[in-house]
Amino acid sequence: MTENFEEFRRKHDYVVCFDSDGTVLDAMSVKHNHCHGPAFIEVWGLTDHADEVQALWNRINLYESTRGINRFLALDLILRQLDGILLQERELPILEAWLRDSPAHTDAELEKAIARCPCEILKKARQFSKRVNERISALSPKDKPVFKGVFEAFRKVRREADLAVVSSSNRSAIMEEWGYYGLLDYVDMMTSLETGSKSECLRKLVGCGYDPANVLMVGDALQDRDAAAANGTGYYQIVPRHEEESWAAFPAFLDRFLHGDPAEEEEQEEAPVALSV
Repeated sequence: MTENFEEFRRKHDYVVCFDSDGTVLDAMSVKHNHCHGPAFIEVWGLTDHADEVQALWNRINLYESTRGINRFLALDLILRQLDGILLQERELPILEAWLRDSPAHTDAELEKAIARCPCEILKKARQFSKRVNERISALSPKDKPVFKGVFEAFRKVRREADLAVVSSSNRSAIMEEWGYYGLLDYVDMMTSLETGSKSECLRKLVGCGYDPANVLMVGDALQDRDAAAANGTGYYQIVPRHEEESWAAFPAFLDRFLHGDPAEEEEQEEAPVALSV
């Protein structure tokens, strides 16, 4: 396994890319309820409104089309919704300018921005991200089990294709969680929050010599589908709240992807993300 695109060498003509949280691991709810949401509430001093703020955080990150969004983009969304109600965020345009202009929404890029502009909102965003990472590290891998059907799917993929992780989770969490369950043994290329956006990572994978039609993104959120569409790759959805059924249907879909008529895949690819509050 490598984490460096320059070192990566494809072994097959096909590559299948997997998101982590909500796709391979049943980790979305526990992380947002015990890590992301509480970290935001702590850093922005909203403990007196914890229940309503957590509910809003969950709606943005679990139950709407923004499910699976990058943590800093989610931070911007909730700050915009709370501004003028529970918060007065005069520096919000500074955060939005960073999100608009930064080449990647990562801790490293945020630290560069803070060095250039040591303003309060960017410092708080970095503190928030650090607390998220600390809280995730404190969780047990047993709190984030692998969905039924994943190991069978991984074994099937590795027989005929390369396997990549394309996730917006932080690197340390992926290494701990996937390592705990032995999933890293199947991985050829691993990307994370620190590597860049999912769209950028798919673009770099295509640049490793794959025909875009031979690249498949497997994910649970619209961001996964959009990243695939932006790069002309295939997409398979692990439908939220129907994960086991989605994984049970994946081997047949994979056979069609590798050997069949791509037109047969359209029905699943076009299916909307099944979300409800």
